[in-house]
Amino acid sequence: ILRPWWFLHKNAGTISSLNDSLKKSGIYLFVVPVPDKEAIIQKYLPVSIDQVSRQRLHFINVLKQKHVNVIDLTLPYNSYNGKDSLYLKKDTHWDQKGIMLAAEIISAEIASTLGSKCKYAYSIKDTNVSEQGDLSKIIGDPAYYQRECKMIRMEDGSPFKDSPMSDIMIFGDSYTMFNRTLNAGIGAHIAYYTKQPTRTYPSLSAHIDGPSQLRYLLNGCKKKPKVVVWVFTSRFLCEKMK
Repeated sequence: ILRPWWFLHKNAGTISSLNDSLKKSGIYLFVVPVPDKEAIIQKYLPVSIDQVSRQRLHFINVLKQKHVNVIDLTLPYNSYNGKDSLYLKKDTHWDQKGIMLAAEIISAEIASTLGSKCKYAYSIKDTNVSEQGDLSKIIGDPAYYQRECKMIRMEDGSPFKDSPMSDIMIFGDSYTMFNRTLNAGIGAHIAYYTKQPTRTYPSLSAHIDGPSQLRYLLNGCKKKPKVVVWVFTSRFLCEKMK
């Protein structure tokens, strides 16, 4: 977490190049560097993370200077009443409220880009799930815990399904994967807020290899999306991007 961000400008340049190439193809790119749990709930760290916050802010500002559409969740997350609930207590990922807040913010940006489209009457089903959490697995805690999950349903009441012909592509790392199998992930909730179909392509290495993977995915699409939302954990970009 506290390593210097040696490759910040190199990564920003690579993302800027990707943004420019997609724009030429008529595709809007929205970059969503998700703030890490320790950046929002600082009581979890025994040391100050001002250095990390400065690096992250600088990274976002560099992207904006290169005319990349960046959706920064830091301010709305920090301003959220009860921000502890945005992340899971026994996991490094966002909780259901974190997903929904992010989806609402991202959807507003998508709507301003795509305008009014066909409207789908998606619905939400409240339920509880029992999970262990990645932090519990790391420390060997076998206990499971209950958490709230809001599953998205199609118009006919069936579980949410991706649409490979959708204008909205969601791509990203484990944050994109989270809750996806429960039909309650970021892609499903963006569909709910935009009232439009979405398609989600998760990858564990989407933070490092995002540009190359996105190009590969887009080359294989029968129908190119109009919007690509790239969601990733920003601190991983301190590693060298291929």
